[in-house]
Amino acid sequence: MLKKSVSYLGSIFFILFLTACNEEASPVSKNGNEVAKAEETKNGESELTAKEVYKKMVEASSEVKSLGLKLDIDQEISTEADGIILTTETRTDSKMIQEPLSLYQQIEIYYKNPATGEQEGKIDQYLTDEGFFMHDIEGDQWGRYNADYTEVAKGLNLQPGTNQLDSLKDLESFADDFTFEQEADQYVLTLAGNDEKLNEYVKGSLPANIPELETALKSMTLQEVEYEIFIDKNTFLPSVMNVDMNIGISENGNSLVLEQSIESSYYDYNKIDKIVLPKEALDNPNEINLNDTTSM
Repeated sequence: MLKKSVSYLGSIFFILFLTACNEEASPVSKNGNEVAKAEETKNGESELTAKEVYKKMVEASSEVKSLGLKLDIDQEISTEADGIILTTETRTDSKMIQEPLSLYQQIEIYYKNPATGEQEGKIDQYLTDEGFFMHDIEGDQWGRYNADYTEVAKGLNLQPGTNQLDSLKDLESFADDFTFEQEADQYVLTLAGNDEKLNEYVKGSLPANIPELETALKSMTLQEVEYEIFIDKNTFLPSVMNVDMNIGISENGNSLVLEQSIESSYYDYNKIDKIVLPKEALDNPNEINLNDTTSM
């Protein structure tokens, strides 16, 4: 159960989208150092505050109907007794449409386990009005997730940046913890910490309708997290988000540490018109149960 809980956490955290408010941006020079306020004015840099930038981002995001998202997720799971027990590298390329909610994902996963060696897998996933399907590339097999899993997937709301309006008020309490800077064409928002307030916020940001996730959340401790968000100055839409996170999980006297690094790149805003499910997906697919993904 412990490892299973960790896997659910690993798949959920990438949908978190923290934003900042109430701190004025400091411009960043090419070598990464802050430059004087006078130079900012001289060069015509924006003097918007983080709260103003965030408000504009929310307004711009509310107009997003579709987008592409590339994710590189590197993860290590370790124990004090055994050291690293599992390393995974996940590469995804997703295309999403908000209404009606639909999704196409290409996923490549590489596992390295000291006990069992290296493994890899490549799958495609489709979420359309016909259901939630998975295509095992190597075995050329199609599976269809059961109705419960499909509803969970829809409940996760996989469109980053389009449903964050309710988060703005809660995030005002983090104003003193954010750094807010700007580059030539982007705003940069950064948050790092491990305090109880941030811990509870992260837990509260996760969906509460997955039993395995609920179990993990009860025993989860956020040891360290850093978010780095880049917002395009012209469109006020997020372009890149980087997340580094260390999490401790303890269950039944056992403890694990999950170290995760996520690089996200957003593209093709409002350029995706339709997600088409291949017709072979409907030719007698295997059923995939929520609690038994070995059914394929």
